[in-house]
Amino acid sequence: MPHIGPRDVTKFVAFGDSFAAGIPAGNPYTGGGTGSGNNTCSRFDGSYNVKLKNDPKVKAANFDFLACSGATAQDVQNNQVPLLDQNADFITVTMGGNNVGFGDIVNGCVYRFNGILAPDCDQVLNSTLARINNNSDFLNPITNSLRAIMTRAPNAKVYVMGYPKFWNATTTQCDNVSWNYWRTPGATKMTRAIRQRMNDLLDAMNNKISAAVQSLNNPRVTFFNYDAYFQGHRFCEGDVIEPQDISELRSNTFFYQIITPPDFFTPNGWAGEFVSPFNPAKQYYDWIKAAKTASPNTPVNQIYAGQSTETSASGEIPVWMAKIFHPTPEGHVAISHAISGRIP
Repeated sequence: MPHIGPRDVTKFVAFGDSFAAGIPAGNPYTGGGTGSGNNTCSRFDGSYNVKLKNDPKVKAANFDFLACSGATAQDVQNNQVPLLDQNADFITVTMGGNNVGFGDIVNGCVYRFNGILAPDCDQVLNSTLARINNNSDFLNPITNSLRAIMTRAPNAKVYVMGYPKFWNATTTQCDNVSWNYWRTPGATKMTRAIRQRMNDLLDAMNNKISAAVQSLNNPRVTFFNYDAYFQGHRFCEGDVIEPQDISELRSNTFFYQIITPPDFFTPNGWAGEFVSPFNPAKQYYDWIKAAKTASPNTPVNQIYAGQSTETSASGEIPVWMAKIFHPTPEGHVAISHAISGRIP
């Protein structure tokens, strides 16, 4: 893996989706530059991008935080790249997850938010793999976005991020465990086979993202798969009982679950309960509403019963819907360390 350099960055620009925006790690970002103070995109100061901006190996004089929760690769090209400062010399990008509808997997295979209306897990996994392998859905939009970035800022070093795998797929304690949001019979169990298939999808995504980078044949564009930094910090590790109980605080798991307190890692920080409705988690809210309508007497799984599904007066959604399966602040620290470690 080549070093990414350079040091003493003049302009650092962060592109991408909710993984790059950092939802809901830390506090809403207000640190200056383009993207500061606009919470429509749910940008947070615990994001790996903000941590990297402050890293002594980067020392970015200026920082534009353009990543936006819910963004597809097309959104990056159409809505974020036009804001790119042509003098940018250091750029990070995380994109592609929303192109394949990863929220559909969280719904169909894990929480099944819309209850009896939820799709079959096997079908969801197959359709997601088909999207990944359909170049018009996945590879081409990523490649086009990267070309647009390099055209606008040809002297920048562009660092294209992969996605980490969520599961330890070798342990056995999750084989008979359901993460179902509703107390319904026949709920999907998080077996090793299902966990492995979900992990395989992340590998397939990362391989395609890497292929997009390689197709540019540009030494200034580098793909980085930081998955190894999440080893031992995934769901279903051998020393935990899943799903996480509301009374249990975990600092060693690098992803949020439904009940992971958003302020656990920043106890004196942000106390907000809602985030912008303009992100994929709005689907979870709509699915739960649909399930309540279709089967109003179905009880919520007791472990999740304390989580409100009411929106704010302005239509914002509860933060627990947006945070699930996103990196915690500790996860973002790991990502920033992974990148920083490549800087000479």
